[in-house]
Amino acid sequence: MADCIDVLANIIIQQYFVSSRCLLIFTDEFNTFRYSHHLPAVQIDIGPEGLRSDIFLRYFGCQEIVVKTNRPLWFLKTFEKEIRLSVERFNRRKYLFLQGDTTEENIIEIFELNELDYVSDLVILDKYVENRNENELFFPKVNGVINLWTHKYIGSRNVNDKILLDVWFSENNSFKYEADLYQNKLNNQMGRELKIATFVYEPYTIIGPTVDKHHGSEMSTIIAFTKMYNMTPFPVVNTEDYWGEIFNNWTGKGLLGNLVEDKADIGIAALYTWESSYYFLDLSKPLVRTGITCLVPAPK
Repeated sequence: MADCIDVLANIIIQQYFVSSRCLLIFTDEFNTFRYSHHLPAVQIDIGPEGLRSDIFLRYFGCQEIVVKTNRPLWFLKTFEKEIRLSVERFNRRKYLFLQGDTTEENIIEIFELNELDYVSDLVILDKYVENRNENELFFPKVNGVINLWTHKYIGSRNVNDKILLDVWFSENNSFKYEADLYQNKLNNQMGRELKIATFVYEPYTIIGPTVDKHHGSEMSTIIAFTKMYNMTPFPVVNTEDYWGEIFNNWTGKGLLGNLVEDKADIGIAALYTWESSYYFLDLSKPLVRTGITCLVPAPK
């Protein structure tokens, strides 16, 4: 089983990760991964102490993550939490999960995790099946069949439903559907909801009863953004605290609180590049520059 899984994983790496800076490869004591590509890789053992963030959060610049462990659900939840707490950004991360040699957790149950709400690039290799050719007298030939899964991500409902991407046959190294395994799901999100934390703050954000009644320089920019990527804008409006604040325990109030508590995906309303927010949120490029002129009496 392991040989076929590793062969297929290396094929995927060669085809889809070739332009990457490097890989992060995670394995545990029960699993090994025979990596056979020239792309630089940081191979990390998941020891008894768990996932050590001081090893992989070292600004390597690796955004592609290969995982082969008997605890895939635990890994995804832990890794997503660790990168959230870090100032190192993983905005372009791609996951490749491999079925472990022995099973403690059902890898397909990953699709039930809330963490996938924030992951668009995911491929899971699962359901290894052996086809034995018993016509071979002394050494029956073993052929592997592996299913490749991803999650839906796009659409207005059931975004984490699992989707069968393809089926791979080790006998002739072929794919049944020749599918694009890492199709860009962000270009056309098929009506996926974009929750916008904001409040009425003229002339930047003016919230109307319908989408075509939303106005303001920032709100108009976001509406154009949602149209470009086929998303459904949904304002999350706080009626008090306005911008609010973020607390060290990852809770907050007001607009910033809605963001840090994942009640909204994006926030607008004359937000600034605040250092305090950078440790909890991702910051976009600025749309408008503002400044303050201080008038004082002329020196005598």
